[in-house]
Amino acid sequence: MVFFKLFIYNFYISVKNYFATERENIFMDWDILGYSFIFSYLSF
Repeated sequence: MVFFKLFIYNFYISVKNYFATERENIFMDWDILGYSFIFSYLSF
């Protein structure tokens, strides 16, 4: 189960880095929401 959550975390990072090439300013707000969601998800 932990490996699955780490896979979801790595998938989110790869998708964010793929779309953050020209839209860095938009994804700055997504970092706060996304990382808080993922760290709360990993804590369970």
